[in-house]
Amino acid sequence: MKAKNILFITHAFSSFVLRDVEILEKKYHVKRFTYQGKDDILSNSTSQIALKFWLLRHISSAHAIYIWFADYHAFLPVLFGKIWKKRVFLVEGGYDTANIPEIHYGSHYKRLRSFCSTYAMNHATLNLPVCETLIPEIKAIAPLAAVQCLYTGYDAAIFTSGAKKEKIVLTVAGGNTLQRIRLKGVDIFVQVAQSMPEYRFIIVGIGEKGRSHLEPLPENVSIIGKVPQEKLIAYYQKASIYAQFSMREGLPNAVCEAMMCKCVPVGFDVGGISVAIGNAGYIIKDKTISQAVSVIRSAMDRVEELGPKARERIMKMFPQQLRERKLLDILKDSETP
Repeated sequence: MKAKNILFITHAFSSFVLRDVEILEKKYHVKRFTYQGKDDILSNSTSQIALKFWLLRHISSAHAIYIWFADYHAFLPVLFGKIWKKRVFLVEGGYDTANIPEIHYGSHYKRLRSFCSTYAMNHATLNLPVCETLIPEIKAIAPLAAVQCLYTGYDAAIFTSGAKKEKIVLTVAGGNTLQRIRLKGVDIFVQVAQSMPEYRFIIVGIGEKGRSHLEPLPENVSIIGKVPQEKLIAYYQKASIYAQFSMREGLPNAVCEAMMCKCVPVGFDVGGISVAIGNAGYIIKDKTISQAVSVIRSAMDRVEELGPKARERIMKMFPQQLRERKLLDILKDSETP
């Protein structure tokens, strides 16, 4: 029997998005579209036209439409889904429910972008946010939205614990803009490092342009550019502590991946950070440099105890197999007899 088509639409096929592609390809034929538009009229107009014609070419044969993130690129697929009576599944990761004016961040910072996001959430067959902390945000923005939390998943065979831990505090933050640096708390990470010269601090994912926003750097801070997954895992395996000082998060992928590699997690009490960490690390409610320093010192003394506990938590709460089973069940339940 020929596999049914799933139209898969996103603006970036990052590792966690590709994991969903791999899941869906076990049962369906997946047709991918990468939306190239940025936050300006010209590139969005061009990308919307390309998306429109791609949808017109493929939608009649589609079993369902699957979209990662509620943004500009979600509007047309949801609209066309209603017209062609196709089921549409929309995954929210966090920025698509956000509006942080001080750093010009989130799908709801600009009116047109917010309209596209809100329409998509209100009219998708089912919204699938990666963390329950996003549900009240979705409902506040889009009261008509049908919502079901579906955690991202992590493969214990890929994210392994590795060799002996070193006195390293790690954070990962892709991007080079000041907005991204502030969003992910990399500026705070550097300030914490300055107060802790006895430990090495490593930032992975920041390039030369991003580095310029952080200089002058303390001597104990190293910045590594974007690396492939296998090299990133090697950093997780060496680090004792993983720190996440973000302004907001959905379910933070890097925190979960680091915990799988037996890093002790330390993070601000923001969004899904506390959902990931639970009782396997340190959640900082008083978001100050002094408190972060104190907590990291405590965590460094408990690596042998909390590292295995961190891995066990992610394996139990967010296994890749659980997302796979639930996602395929949701798609199967949507099939018409």
